[in-house]
Amino acid sequence: MVSFFLDWSKQRVATRAIALLQQSLLTTTTLLLASGSVTAELAPTHLVRSPILLTQIPPSENEANLWLKRGAEQFQQRQWQAAEQAWQEALKLYRQAGDRAREGRVLGNLAAIQEAQGNYPAAISLFEQSLKIARDLQDARGEIFALSNLAYVYKNQGNYNRAIAQLEQALPLAKTTGDKQSEYEALNQLGIIYRALGNYERAIELLNQSLTLARGFKNATGEANALGNLGNTYTEQGNYAAALKHYQQALSLMQTLNNPVGKTGVLQRLGLLYARIGNTSRAMEFYNQSLSLARELGDRRLQAYNLANIGSIYYNTGKPKESLEPLQQALTIMQQLGDRASEGLVLQYFGNAYQALGNYSQAKTHYGQSLTIARELGDRASEGISIGSLAIVAEYMGQPEQAISLYREALTVLRQIGDLPGEGKALSNLGMALFDTGKAEEAETALLAAIAIWESLRPGLSDSEQVSLFETQADTYRALQRVQIYLKRYNQALETSERGRARAFLELVARRFSVQAAQQLQIAPPKLSDIQQIARQQKATLVQYAILDKTQVGIWVIQPDGGVQFRQTTLPENSPSIAEVAEQTRVAAVLGRGSQQANASVAAFVRDSRTELVTEQSAPKQPTQKPKRRINRKLQNLHQWLIAPIADLLPTDPNAQIVFIPQGALFLVPFAALQDTQGRFLIEQHTLRTAPAIQVLGLTHARDRRLNPTAMPPH
Repeated sequence: MVSFFLDWSKQRVATRAIALLQQSLLTTTTLLLASGSVTAELAPTHLVRSPILLTQIPPSENEANLWLKRGAEQFQQRQWQAAEQAWQEALKLYRQAGDRAREGRVLGNLAAIQEAQGNYPAAISLFEQSLKIARDLQDARGEIFALSNLAYVYKNQGNYNRAIAQLEQALPLAKTTGDKQSEYEALNQLGIIYRALGNYERAIELLNQSLTLARGFKNATGEANALGNLGNTYTEQGNYAAALKHYQQALSLMQTLNNPVGKTGVLQRLGLLYARIGNTSRAMEFYNQSLSLARELGDRRLQAYNLANIGSIYYNTGKPKESLEPLQQALTIMQQLGDRASEGLVLQYFGNAYQALGNYSQAKTHYGQSLTIARELGDRASEGISIGSLAIVAEYMGQPEQAISLYREALTVLRQIGDLPGEGKALSNLGMALFDTGKAEEAETALLAAIAIWESLRPGLSDSEQVSLFETQADTYRALQRVQIYLKRYNQALETSERGRARAFLELVARRFSVQAAQQLQIAPPKLSDIQQIARQQKATLVQYAILDKTQVGIWVIQPDGGVQFRQTTLPENSPSIAEVAEQTRVAAVLGRGSQQANASVAAFVRDSRTELVTEQSAPKQPTQKPKRRINRKLQNLHQWLIAPIADLLPTDPNAQIVFIPQGALFLVPFAALQDTQGRFLIEQHTLRTAPAIQVLGLTHARDRRLNPTAMPPH
């Protein structure tokens, strides 16, 4: 069965993680031997425990039982051919003895060998033979065994409806017979399948029932498996904090149990979670650990999952050519296994890689093939992702109206299945496409809805995880700012700019001040009135910059009396990007141009300038020989771009404070060292501060008043 990681977004906005529907690793199957049961947890491979030998049986049956035991040992060591030969010998002897019950069990064991090797048609045929014998004999345990394993195979094929039908027959039988293990496994598999179908609430309900059962009869492996599957479901639902909590519990149990297969599966899923929240280096670390263990175990399906995920990391980090080889390895394995669902997912990955390479025709072909498979299997989640990916390709190919239609279609599917992260991405992309076609009002509505979803996903994650997640969502805030500026809603755009700051950082600052401050910050993004109040408290002119695209920056100036004005500035044509200009200016401030003081720091440079200014103001007027002022064109150009458009709004009193609130690459700008057309540094004319966000100023003000309630405000 397939679960997935969704992120189909436009490269023109940012390099992103693009659609991954991740095969469910945390699965359960049952392999019943003639004298016992064998379960597999957390991977589509089997963990075998030795069967209990029967006593007081005729010599021929004793010999059959010895073959049965030998096959179980070989199966545990993944010696498929040897295990099959041993069980064929046992089958022949049981048939000679007329023991149909054991014949049915061994047929199921032989089916499990075929399933483990990906030969699903042969596995289905053998399980059906086993099921018929169990029903003829009214053998409830044998019937549960065959039905559960048939469901597992159908699930691996992506035939979810048939899988559910088998399990809905097995579950009441398990309850009637008091077979808690089989009841647990049926609930677990049903939860996995409902997750694949996008019914997350039902999946969570079923998986929690299986978790309770496992804990009730002290099955630690089953408990870990249920925890892992709950982690999968919460990941896809967008509840990342809950997902991480459940994965960590599952990994701890697997390590305690010394279960390498289970550990491999959990590591893979942790990689998927970190990729989903944007922490690609951490994701790659987990994928490589899982891949190494999967190769040691000889688990081809797990190898394919990790290879596909590694391929996705490459194209998400600007190396699409490097992604093609691991993706091809993954696709080959899935086709050999006959795993149609996973084949569709890898085809989606190929589409992502070709899109990153600019080969839109190939991308469209692969996305289309993935969509066909998703619809054949009734996989609504995969269907939604494939439609969204085709929408992006339509935009690249100059078909904006078709793209909008496809985004709306994807949005309908994702809402129906309750995929909040997918819905957020669909709304974000739809908003951008609507704006590009001149539908600004509709674009604003879509982007506001996307941001509301983003902000519902972050509470509960750790600081670093919130920062990583926010970075994958920042483009939505920038797009909304552009739309609101276009609509001349400058005050709303200022609120969006502040709302789109690094909220994880702000929440960290707030928590260090007080729990109440942190809660307020999470609940209520700042309104214009909040921003104006902070400017009054600070008795300073606040200058907030927001990067709108590669060459455009919006600038808001908030006066100490609360007045707000907006200006916009654009880099000259053929200029480097904002990031490049900022870096060049930073270097220029440190090194100077043709200066002998190549090693002087910016701090020393600024101190010297301030000292000169104070000396000039306080010294008696008398003829002196001043050093020649050095002019730096880079510093002047950035002054012209960032300061000149708002120069008339800045205070004339050099002691009046100005607080710059940069964004992104603009944090590299040495504001104090910027030079006007006469070569005067900004620090010579104004008292300057910087802050990461206006809200931080409000938080520090509140803290200072608590620490010293009688303190006067700073001058």
